[in-house]
Amino acid sequence: MTGKKQELGDDTDSPISDGWELTVSDGHAGYGVYAHMTEYPEEGAILVLSMERGETANMTQREEYRRSNPLGGPAKVFDAMADAIRAGDDYHATLARYGYVEAHKEEQQKRANRIASVAAEELIRSEGEPDSAADGFSIPQCQVDGHMRDCIEHLVCNGEAASWETDDGYLIVQLGDFTLGGGS
Repeated sequence: MTGKKQELGDDTDSPISDGWELTVSDGHAGYGVYAHMTEYPEEGAILVLSMERGETANMTQREEYRRSNPLGGPAKVFDAMADAIRAGDDYHATLARYGYVEAHKEEQQKRANRIASVAAEELIRSEGEPDSAADGFSIPQCQVDGHMRDCIEHLVCNGEAASWETDDGYLIVQLGDFTLGGGS
């Protein structure tokens, strides 16, 4: 091991004291607590606890929590948000900055559209019978209700499907990219 060593305790009642020595050092695997057998020091040490410089081996849970939560946890985050809003920052921008809402209405609309598309496609796949075409589904007209028609219309309007009715009483839905530049 290299660097400054700091021995930890000489407690003879400790299970680690029976032939082992603990040190805090800059060892082969970085800064941390190392254990090695006092009888065989040439065998090398084992890294027991990796630490950052300045950390102590007996850091309390409270100190660890404070180090990993610089704002002090959720209550402090809300305090910081309230302070920013009181100082005149835009309410929605502040919520977005802290990850509580999406930044713009356009992003919210895109997200809602993606969710609707996924739900509509799942309905088509679950209610339709796969036909010979890839991602093509046949649905008997008697099973097509208003909700199913809205889902199909959503997909068609967004260029995510094409649909047509057959003479034998089926509605065919072909899923895919049907936008003007689709597939390129």
